[in-house]
Amino acid sequence: MTNDPSLRVSTKRRRILGFAAAMLWTLALGGTLAWNLWQQGGVLLDEGRNQARAALETQAAMRYFVTHVGGIYVPVAKGVEPNPFLAHLSYRDIPGPNSGTLTLVNSSYLIRLVDEMTPGRDRVRVRAVAIDPLSEKNAPDTWEREALRRIRSGASEWGEMVVEEGKRWWRELRPRIASAECLDCHRGQGVKTGEILGGLSVRVPLDPLQAIMARQRMGVWLGYGLIWFLGLGGGIWGYVLTGRWARQRVAMEGKLKRELDNERTLGDILEISLAEMPFESRLHRILEVTTRSSLADLEPRGAVFLADPETESLHMAAQVGLAPVLLDACAQISFGHCLCGRAASTRELVFAGCVDERHETRYPNMTAHGHYCMPIHSGERLLGVFTLYIAEGHVRDQQEQLFLTSVADILGNLIERHLARQSLEHQAFYDELTGLPNRSLFLDRLRHHLGGGRGQGEVLSAVMFLDLDRFKTINDALGHDHGDRLLSEAARRIAGCVRPQDTVARLGGDEFTVLLEEVANPATVTHIAERIHRALEESFNLDGRRVTTSTSIGIAFTDTLELSPDGLLRDADTAMYQAKAEGTGRTVIFDVGMHSAAQQVLTLEQDLRAAVVEGQIEAWYQPIVDLTDGTIHGFEVLARWRHPERGIISLGEFIPAAEEAGIVRDIDRHMLEQACAALVDWRSRFATDTMDSLHLAVNLSCKHFAQGDFMDCLLSTTKAAGVRPEQIRLEITESLLLRDPESAGQVLNRLRGMGFKVALDDFGTGYSSLAYLHRLPAQVLKIDRSFVAGFLNDTAQSALVASIIRIAHGFQMEVVAEGIETEAQAQALAAMGCQLGQGFYYSHPVPREEVDELLQACKLPLCTTG
Repeated sequence: MTNDPSLRVSTKRRRILGFAAAMLWTLALGGTLAWNLWQQGGVLLDEGRNQARAALETQAAMRYFVTHVGGIYVPVAKGVEPNPFLAHLSYRDIPGPNSGTLTLVNSSYLIRLVDEMTPGRDRVRVRAVAIDPLSEKNAPDTWEREALRRIRSGASEWGEMVVEEGKRWWRELRPRIASAECLDCHRGQGVKTGEILGGLSVRVPLDPLQAIMARQRMGVWLGYGLIWFLGLGGGIWGYVLTGRWARQRVAMEGKLKRELDNERTLGDILEISLAEMPFESRLHRILEVTTRSSLADLEPRGAVFLADPETESLHMAAQVGLAPVLLDACAQISFGHCLCGRAASTRELVFAGCVDERHETRYPNMTAHGHYCMPIHSGERLLGVFTLYIAEGHVRDQQEQLFLTSVADILGNLIERHLARQSLEHQAFYDELTGLPNRSLFLDRLRHHLGGGRGQGEVLSAVMFLDLDRFKTINDALGHDHGDRLLSEAARRIAGCVRPQDTVARLGGDEFTVLLEEVANPATVTHIAERIHRALEESFNLDGRRVTTSTSIGIAFTDTLELSPDGLLRDADTAMYQAKAEGTGRTVIFDVGMHSAAQQVLTLEQDLRAAVVEGQIEAWYQPIVDLTDGTIHGFEVLARWRHPERGIISLGEFIPAAEEAGIVRDIDRHMLEQACAALVDWRSRFATDTMDSLHLAVNLSCKHFAQGDFMDCLLSTTKAAGVRPEQIRLEITESLLLRDPESAGQVLNRLRGMGFKVALDDFGTGYSSLAYLHRLPAQVLKIDRSFVAGFLNDTAQSALVASIIRIAHGFQMEVVAEGIETEAQAQALAAMGCQLGQGFYYSHPVPREEVDELLQACKLPLCTTG
């Protein structure tokens, strides 16, 4: 490393910088020391100035005191003589104690006495000086005269450092202003109040202070010397450390350069992984960039393999620089074989510095080389392996391993996104259960077929719509798992009946569609439909259970006026519904009349929805009377649609459409609310004995029984109207019994427990009524009008009606006969034991406003009332 040119240059640079740093350090400390010493000089003058001002303040205070008290008397003694300049004052001398004499001392005299009596030469001296002195001792010296001149020129005071007698002094002078008390002493001089008499002069020796500060200066010198020495030592230590750091820097520069190159390479790889290009192209570009990185010391060679967990093998997805013989030999590698297979099985990096026994693939003229084989993960899931060729003898490096790990992570994210996209596309366009195309893909292929012109002109194509017959019954009886297996097998059979170029799709549930492209003639389509019928009519083996079904098929050809994908599918669906209406296992070809019929049904449903919102559905009432005396016991509530254009429409025309559209529950609830309101109104206006027992029979669709809040809604509606549940009879049809007798029994029991009465409507028209009658807690049985219409002229029919009445009485049920149109029918039914009846003989269904007339009559028919 010592021969490294950059290190030699660095050493020379460090020496120059070290010398310069030492010089700068010395100069900086020297300058700081000089500044500190200069600051100490300023401190010396400040201290002299402070002492001078303290002495002046003391003397000024003493002078002020003496002046304002008119002077002080002191004994005449040694050193104190009467002041000759005060001889003109008669009170200068007065007798003192012990036969002594006291003499008057003014402020200037007192200051001089204090100064003369204070011992010591090098001390703070204070004296009073005068511009026009009475005593020569108060005459100013040269400096004091100059200071007085400056004060008289406007200065408030004057002070400075001077050198006298070879010593440094701080001298300061403060002016003395004449006050009224001063005039006694200076009256002879013509002094006026406010004039400057002179000043107080002070002289402070600086040499004693300098001696004290000399010790401080020595401490500063010693401190700065120690700092300089420590800084110089630290600089030398830093010089040694920088030399060590320089050597370490040279050792790490190569590593940092490789890291930078790797980061740039990883940035390029990441950018490629996010680029808009085919998946295989991105793999190839990433492999090219990786094989040209700093760690690849051979010519660029490498490959990326994708893992197949089902076959436990790797499949080559991209390669750079591989020999042609390897393209076949390494196209598929089993887990655990060769270096890449070992990396896949161990899920760890495999390194080889040379061709060793782990290289199972050998070929002539194979050059010496080594490998990095890095597995590609996503959590615990193996996605693939990529291999990078290196020179023989290459030393494994931790930095290289981290780089390859980062490349594997980017590849893993890329592969994961690719697989996720494939999965989403499959989910979006294929049915999960059967693997067939779904509605979206089917319509896309149909749209493509029609858009290419192949669905028009002389070329004929067709769309089939299939629906399995009785699938819901099978699904409910055997469970959804068996139902799914039936659908999967049915899908396989349907696909086996069509050509490879045709498309079979599952739309959902048990509905399938087939696109038959370019058929010779309609007969070809019907032949295919027959094959599908035969294939699906063969029994299905579902875990040992043999199940048979059939299918209803609707066909729409492309020679119709409707050539949009949605339109063709709709037409085939319409034909399929017609096939279902005709029975099971049928095929129907669409014609324009079916579309018109479907449009009429759709229009009816739309108008009906608007009618529910706008309140066009009204409650009409048909009385239920006692067959023996014609007394009104109640009314059956019947829905009528007051259509704005067609007038009154009976329920037989719109209730099936309402059930199909899913709005029959709203209609029934609306009828119940109107009936309860009417009942409350009638009871308040017709206070007769029969009104307390008057009841209303409300028809309920079986759709209600699938609603969880059905019974709560019934109870809350009647309670809100103020109607007791026992005043309401809920009429249900036998179709409910046939669907689920057990659940129906539970629901009816709950209704009965809540107080409602249940009536079985249209009894006798179903298939299993007598078998289940004893299991249902109904209180009322209504004989259908089809039995009443001709029983008088038919002995068998009459016997059947009589039997139904006896059976109902045996179950303690009340019997109501529907469809009575003659008095003879009413009398015959009454003779058989039927208590109640209704029909046109008594009254047609009437709107609410016409019920008043019936209630006023009390008995029906009106001609018998009296």
